[in-house]
Amino acid sequence: MRGEGLTYDLSYVRSVPRQLVSPPAARARIRDETATMALLATLIRGQASDLATGRSPQAVSTAAMRHGVLPLVYAGLGGGPGNGSGDALDPLRTALAMLARTEAAVDAIRVAACGKLLQALHESGVPVLVFKGGALAFSHYPRSDLRARDDTDLLVEESDLAVLDSTMRDLGYRQAIASSGELVSQQLLYTLIDTRQIHHNVDVHWRVSNRHRYARMFDLGELLDRSRTIPGWTSTARCPCPVDALLIAALHRASHRGTDRLVWLYDIHRLLAAMDDDERHVLEERALAKGLMDEYQQAVAGAHYFFGEGGQPPRNLARGVRTIDIWLADLKALPSWRARMALLKEHAFPPGDYMRRMGAGGKGLNLPIAYLARGLRGSLKLFRRA
Repeated sequence: MRGEGLTYDLSYVRSVPRQLVSPPAARARIRDETATMALLATLIRGQASDLATGRSPQAVSTAAMRHGVLPLVYAGLGGGPGNGSGDALDPLRTALAMLARTEAAVDAIRVAACGKLLQALHESGVPVLVFKGGALAFSHYPRSDLRARDDTDLLVEESDLAVLDSTMRDLGYRQAIASSGELVSQQLLYTLIDTRQIHHNVDVHWRVSNRHRYARMFDLGELLDRSRTIPGWTSTARCPCPVDALLIAALHRASHRGTDRLVWLYDIHRLLAAMDDDERHVLEERALAKGLMDEYQQAVAGAHYFFGEGGQPPRNLARGVRTIDIWLADLKALPSWRARMALLKEHAFPPGDYMRRMGAGGKGLNLPIAYLARGLRGSLKLFRRA
């Protein structure tokens, strides 16, 4: 597809098998989303001299926020109104400017608060690994604010959760409403709202993924053994080595079937670009040993397609999968029928306290109705594509 002064390739869309994207509305959705990703990638690379696409600056900025790349698009455009000497991209620069500058200011405040938290956890004796976007923002981006993120992801041992909870509460963090259960979720969200009304979200994991296909592929001990210090942050902060970081990024992308975000592919692009030949060799060996070769290859293909070497179009996760398919994959990954039945029970019947906090009401008679309504809503979503 070609616009004046701006080119982006849609062969990626044309190559998607028709049987994967029917009905026609789904094919149209993929075509539009892929065109959006290609446009944003072009802007991030700084290769666009015009914006003759028929899209308003507001539409482009909204898409950039959705894909987690707004600061990168702003930087790719030169970082400010007027830097294009009055060219056609100035309206877009203006639309992005305040959002990007706000992101940078908020990022600095959040980084300071997170550093304080990591130091407190270290003093409490809780081993912690910062991973995903919160770590890559420091290890593989020129500035942390260029890697947009809504939270910081921490990996800890499940046995340390009680100490962690006490430490975080002492600092003012509060746990978000979540359904309890040993199988339904492997993470907890904590939030601190500071005096500026800025939300500091910390996602605490004791498994690298909620998808049981991936949950036990890495444990904290092995990741810490190969970990690195995080450049420019507190000396106690550790992050996965580049090889582990890329494989975690690949499985994280694959676990979100139904969505694909450009920032995930850009993370992988930056990880690959910083690797030497020895690290790439280790990467392929570890992907094979972990059973992640397909996820790794698809993630690399997507990164190369949008940001590097081109090549064969990657699979587009945005075509969506059904909820039932995700559930079946999780059930298959569990070791026994007892565990599978327990997972189904946790999905269908979360604790009564959780149901009440979610609005089921305080009277016992309301709970059966709430569970019935939950079951009906869930049944309707089972076969719907994301």
